[in-house]
Amino acid sequence: MPSPSASARNTSGFCCASVATNGPIRSVLDVDPLAVGPNGFTYYQSYLAGLSPTDPNSVLAITAANAVPAGGGQFVVQWQSVPGIKYVVHKSTNLMDNAAGFLPVSPVITATATLTSYTNTVSTANAFFIVVTTP
Repeated sequence: MPSPSASARNTSGFCCASVATNGPIRSVLDVDPLAVGPNGFTYYQSYLAGLSPTDPNSVLAITAANAVPAGGGQFVVQWQSVPGIKYVVHKSTNLMDNAAGFLPVSPVITATATLTSYTNTVSTANAFFIVVTTP
């Protein structure tokens, strides 16, 4: 395999990715940031989220979103997580605003298990949630 150019090499000591796009992988910078892995995320997104980019089942996905019975508008959002990765839950009441309409509603949540949840009060007829990783 050809070696990546000097400009593509990373000497910062970050952990290696698992799929080569142009020679040996020494860091996340040696992988094309726009290449999409079998899990549907780019290799860079997988790296940031702590996912395995070569495992199609390794995804960041909301697994449940349910109203709390007699919870006074409380709504629980649960997602697949990676212990140690930090997440923030965002909510929007209007999908027409695209991502600009989503605002953070949770503090930074550090996952301690493979499922994490957050409870939020919903006071409108519509509420849409996304979960994002954060540094």
